[in-house]
Amino acid sequence: MAAESAEDADGRRGSLHMRHKWGSLGLGRLPLNARAEGALRDHNLNLFLKFGDGEAAAGLVEEPAPSMSDANSGAVLLLDDVLSNEQCADVRAAVDDAIARRGGSWYKDRHRKFPTTDLPLVEVPEVEALLREAMFLRIVRPLTGFYFGETFLPEHLELRDAFFVKYSAAEGEQRSLEVHTDGSVFSFNLLLSDPSEFDGGGTFFEAANATVRASQGGAVVHAGDVRHGGLAITRGERYLLVGFVSVDPGLAQSPYCVAHSTWAASDAFSKFGHGAFDRSPLSRNSAAEANRVRLPGDCTGKPGAVAQELKPS
Repeated sequence: MAAESAEDADGRRGSLHMRHKWGSLGLGRLPLNARAEGALRDHNLNLFLKFGDGEAAAGLVEEPAPSMSDANSGAVLLLDDVLSNEQCADVRAAVDDAIARRGGSWYKDRHRKFPTTDLPLVEVPEVEALLREAMFLRIVRPLTGFYFGETFLPEHLELRDAFFVKYSAAEGEQRSLEVHTDGSVFSFNLLLSDPSEFDGGGTFFEAANATVRASQGGAVVHAGDVRHGGLAITRGERYLLVGFVSVDPGLAQSPYCVAHSTWAASDAFSKFGHGAFDRSPLSRNSAAEANRVRLPGDCTGKPGAVAQELKPS
């Protein structure tokens, strides 16, 4: 089936989200101008048309419903080096600048049931493009097969929420987060702070009665329905980037397909940047090749659980 023209795509594309930041096409919540839109289409349309084996691989066939084995649903995953230490420092500086623009004020009521001291990713446009692409290439795409099966299209997922969290040992500030579940298929928290900057902290998993700590630039990943909490810090400040990953609800009904390839390329690019439809080898960061670290019990309450340590290439 032939690819749609740029004109045909206009009615489907809706409001796409781009800014020029960090030397690449970024991902703010603003409509594209003509030049940015053309660059997006030139970059991603060819990638989309080259992807997979025609319409079936491109998403015209019915997608499998998300399902996980017991082992996967209770697993805790550790991903090292999602960001470098230097990138973490740049992100921290950008977050601090964004908070300064807000007069030093963090959000404290965006998540009403289990509130965090946080700032949405979209309010830090200087680093949004970098982070969306990195999250897709080093977290979302490698783990799509683990949570959804190998035939599921990673671009059919979305970051339902992505935000920075601050824990502080200062008086009156948030030190911890009580045990809860997330409204996601899977969630991750990525440590931006140098561990020398704080004491305590870590992600506590209730059923396993265990706390997992990532290194700077590393991420802890788990299914959204796993009960977990943020262990209190006793000194300093601890900054995290948190993401909730779910199936894009619109694509569950109308998946990407070659017949509407321009719209598909544009829409996926608006979520994940240049990482969308990139099928470079995953190397060591696939779940099947993970090194496994034993935990006291798994997060579904069964004995002998494992945490999997994934090392991105």
